[in-house]
Amino acid sequence: MMGGFASLRKGMLDGDMENGYVSVGNGISDIHEIKPAKEIIDEMTKDYCK
Repeated sequence: MMGGFASLRKGMLDGDMENGYVSVGNGISDIHEIKPAKEIIDEMTKDYCK
């Protein structure tokens, strides 16, 4: 497991990508661009907040 949970903590919680790693699921392939969180929330709730 690529350094165990210590490396996972370094990557995911501390943001240290030089000495750690980030575990992602299959949904990562659905990401095609980086957007601000507000824009994503607005898109997700546009039909509910009229």
